[in-house]
Amino acid sequence: MKILIQIILILSLMLGCQSRDKNDPVYLWLLSSLTQNSLETNSNSTLNSSNTLTSNFSMDVNDISGNPEFLFNNFEEVNVEITIQDAFNTDVTPIIRIMQYTEEVKMNLFTATPDPSGNVSGSFSYDINSPHAILELIYNGETFTYDIDLTGLVEINRIIKINGNVVQVVIVDSDSDGIPDSEDLYPNDPTRSSMVKTSGSSYLTVAYEDLYPKQGDADFNDYVVRVSTEEDLDSMGKVKRIRGSYEHVAKGAGYNHKLFFRLPDGVSGTYTLKRFSSDGNLEETISGNLNNDIEILPESKSTLPTWNSKKGETPSKGKKAELEIILDQSIDKKLLSMSPYDLFLFVINTGHEIHFLGKYKNEDGTDNYLDQGGFPWAISIPGIWQHPYESTDIRNSYSNFKNWYESRGSNYNDWYLTPNTNYVFPVVE
Repeated sequence: MKILIQIILILSLMLGCQSRDKNDPVYLWLLSSLTQNSLETNSNSTLNSSNTLTSNFSMDVNDISGNPEFLFNNFEEVNVEITIQDAFNTDVTPIIRIMQYTEEVKMNLFTATPDPSGNVSGSFSYDINSPHAILELIYNGETFTYDIDLTGLVEINRIIKINGNVVQVVIVDSDSDGIPDSEDLYPNDPTRSSMVKTSGSSYLTVAYEDLYPKQGDADFNDYVVRVSTEEDLDSMGKVKRIRGSYEHVAKGAGYNHKLFFRLPDGVSGTYTLKRFSSDGNLEETISGNLNNDIEILPESKSTLPTWNSKKGETPSKGKKAELEIILDQSIDKKLLSMSPYDLFLFVINTGHEIHFLGKYKNEDGTDNYLDQGGFPWAISIPGIWQHPYESTDIRNSYSNFKNWYESRGSNYNDWYLTPNTNYVFPVVE
């Protein structure tokens, strides 16, 4: 009888959908059964699931906006604090997922199940030029979605209420981590369930000035490396594994350098590092415990045959490295910080390390790696970036760079996409 009534309702909607009120709850019921479900905010919403199950959801939105510290990069970090209240269905494990969808890529930013109290806590980073995200609640085999504009957000803070009993569907979870096999990237590994490409959909280009603590010439080509990073998360959204690839792109300096990777104090685990020649042949494999900093690439005089920064110079490929870290215990993403993490340059000639902004502060609260002119010694740029020619100020190579940093990232966030082609080195393929 119930099925017959549903058929009659569907036929009536098909015949009269042009005149029907779009807020009609029956219309919404039908729409949600034919398209992807959407969560209603601050009110109960009846959503249909597979024509046999009706579940009530509501969402309270308490998102927090703010002004994050400007760190000369194009990524922002957002905290996640979501509480799921479900007093009726104790055997159903919800999944919270933050996604970005484009025509080219489907990208996971964060995935987690709640703790025993119903809380999901973590963080993720995103490219500020792509601020649109989708909050997904995967519940009892169905996915419900809500659009989020990340612009200016420092925390996604929400309460999702599930207001009724459901008929639990059969979920296959081979590793018993709370993530169904259909949603689990590693269905037979209980220590990890999802992967986040933390360098964005492409690469990051990391560029250093090597005269620290003296001001450099701002050409940001003394040491340039192309980076790609990703993390494996466990079912609670904490980081269990980290992988990175690194390719030496430019050495526009007379100094000699090494590239290092540092994890926060107290983090333990193991790592495997593979180093490759410029043509991709494996040269060596190094494994060990996370007792000290990891030397990613050895002396720069041996990893790139030319400077790759002078006018008229034919671009040459540098050596590469691949790193995988397996942590003994999963750690909170907030402890790890944004990609490329604490990837730093050691200058052999001076004995100094060069780090990104925000890593090390002086006693007076100023940043140890911001010079007197308000410039950093290290920057991270989305994508494959054309660095300036030797002795060419980045402000001449990219006319919008000055406007960008003087606005503290409020304007010209795509400054790196419009080079002055007379003042930048060709792309190293």
